[in-house]
Amino acid sequence: MLTSSNRKSFQITFLYVIFVSLWKFFSDSLLIFMVEDAKGLLEISVFKSWISIAFTGIILYYLVQRHIVKYEIKNKELGKTNCELAAAYEKLSALEEELRQQLTFSEKNQELLQEHKELLVTKNTYLNALFGTTLMLVKRMNMATLFQTIVEGAAGLADSIDAFIFWVDPAGKYLEMKAATGGPHKEHIGIVIKLGEGLAGKVLQQGHSIIIDNYGSWSMKVAGVDSSGVGAMVCVPIYGESQIVGVLGLAYSTDSGKTFTKEKLTILEQFANVVSLSIDNARLYDSLQLEIQKQKKHQERISYLAYHEPITGLHNRNFIKETFRNLQLSNNKFAVLLLDLDGFKIVNDIAGHDAGDNLLQIMGQRLKDIGKNFHIASMGMDKFIIIYQLTDENDKSIEEMAEMVLCTCSEAFQVDGYDFSLTGSVGIAVYPDDGHDIGILMKHADIAMACAKEKKENSYHLYTQELSRKILSRLNFERDLRDALERDEFILYYQPRVNIKTGQTQSLEALVRWQHPERGLIFPDEFIPLAEETGLIVPLGTWALEIACQQIKTWQEVGRPMTISVNLSAKQFYHGNLLETIRSILEKTGASPQLLELEITETLCLYDITAAIETMKELGKMQIRIAMDDFGTGQSSLVNLRRLPIDTLKIDKSFIQEAELSPESASIVKTIVILGQTMHLNVTAEGVETEGQLDLLQQYGCDEVQGYLFSKPVPLKNIEAYLEKKINVEIIDHQHEN
Repeated sequence: MLTSSNRKSFQITFLYVIFVSLWKFFSDSLLIFMVEDAKGLLEISVFKSWISIAFTGIILYYLVQRHIVKYEIKNKELGKTNCELAAAYEKLSALEEELRQQLTFSEKNQELLQEHKELLVTKNTYLNALFGTTLMLVKRMNMATLFQTIVEGAAGLADSIDAFIFWVDPAGKYLEMKAATGGPHKEHIGIVIKLGEGLAGKVLQQGHSIIIDNYGSWSMKVAGVDSSGVGAMVCVPIYGESQIVGVLGLAYSTDSGKTFTKEKLTILEQFANVVSLSIDNARLYDSLQLEIQKQKKHQERISYLAYHEPITGLHNRNFIKETFRNLQLSNNKFAVLLLDLDGFKIVNDIAGHDAGDNLLQIMGQRLKDIGKNFHIASMGMDKFIIIYQLTDENDKSIEEMAEMVLCTCSEAFQVDGYDFSLTGSVGIAVYPDDGHDIGILMKHADIAMACAKEKKENSYHLYTQELSRKILSRLNFERDLRDALERDEFILYYQPRVNIKTGQTQSLEALVRWQHPERGLIFPDEFIPLAEETGLIVPLGTWALEIACQQIKTWQEVGRPMTISVNLSAKQFYHGNLLETIRSILEKTGASPQLLELEITETLCLYDITAAIETMKELGKMQIRIAMDDFGTGQSSLVNLRRLPIDTLKIDKSFIQEAELSPESASIVKTIVILGQTMHLNVTAEGVETEGQLDLLQQYGCDEVQGYLFSKPVPLKNIEAYLEKKINVEIIDHQHEN
């Protein structure tokens, strides 16, 4: 239960925290909304913080002044008592002188007079010490300082070198020693004792002061604490309203021969009353100090974030802007290098965003380790910017600097148990040739970076005006691609897969084409990379799956069941709702899952082999077939191949097309056929264009063939004609080409 004093302290602190929190939240929100300039925001934030500190000081002054008024009233009473004792002492001295003059006192009366005199002197000394200690306690201080002041004051009152204080936990079951002046207790600061343990525990249990004349021989002292040499000891409770909040103790050594009299105990209990009044003041002071420290840390955090990116700790865009202005004044030529990490999104998708943040921190440190004569900043996410001054001190060219940056990207990253190999793309713009404003330079560097991405992995590109025209064309193409799904401009073409023994078409591969309203038919190699980069590959892949399943259902209804295989991209495969999407499409179209085959690549499985296997197992439970496309061109091992629950191996067309002329390629094809059949897999050869290639595959015992020798990918109406054998392949191809 909270005491009245504690409740008042808690109410004051709670109201103060609510007010400061509201002030901080609304003022910060208003500043962010009204002030866009980082420097202005910083200056206003500093001014706001000073207002908070001033307000805090006013509250502290009011509370401290309120306590001081109470203490001054007690101090006046103590002063009055002191004066009375002093007057009594003077009268006693006068009486002593008078009695001496009369020489009428007996020796016994002389001794009694001396005893009373010593008692008055002792009381006067104690009261003076109590008055001085009380003045110290009304000063502003934190709890730790207060505890030390209490034990030092108590030691002065009782003329003891061993004073200590225990503080009670909120439940009232334990006491912890907070401070001590000397003696054996000095070595045990921080010790915790239970209710009823030792003299302090007994005081907490019984609720009143206790004096022990010889603590060293007392049977109930604290076990494990050396009490040799300790003689008399007293412990006095410190009350907070109606309950004990602490215990004050003093001890004499056995050598001193001193004891604690009732008069000393009374003064110590009065001192304990003064101590209880100081507790609330110290607690409030601690709370205010803590709030001030929070305000300072918050201000420091705002100042830091104004010029730093929080994840990497590198400088941010604001710092680059200021650096640009300073470099302009130097009239030196410099280059702006914009770096983008290729494939970073895959890190987040596979290992999570925390792993992605760790990788960015590693990358930032690598860039800083390159050298000193340049400025590095993070643009957020996976982009970094470098300003490289072209001066006599920097002997490296722009191209050499770009190569060094790219080398830091190509080194393997080990993050959270994963090994990632990334590449980078660097765009370069030069001041003042490519722009006189940092915004223009960054825009031009971004355009050059986009061109570097199109060239090859881990490359750089310098900005030219021609690039702006190219990037504008690319943006228009991307815009058209985004609109193509809504405008229903995509169509599916089909290419047959033929049983090499019977000559019958066993299945069809569905391939996407884009019927552009202005450019005509666009093949996948033009728009699929852009769809992968922009994320449109996921909705495009979903569309292809649904159209293929609709066709499966149509052919089922007319009594011509036909398996259709659909390609899955890595982004689509690892998309969180792939299984739910496929189930929904099958349920919506009513297509038989046994007639649907999904084609994946070796590279796709390398991202997360465990997750890939689990997904393929779930697809297998749905009776959907899995084919590994372009086999032989990826990096998967035979160990992984053995683990993958697939049904078909599709030999990449590069091996088939070279098989007639290259014995090595022919051997690879034969080995793959044997490997697949040994693993009880259906083996399909892609890209079969000549009779000679077909003869080799028949000799090797391949199961299926696919290629221009039988049919190019053709629209639905043409493939239906092919299946019905109403027109031959040559006519179909001729119609398609026209």
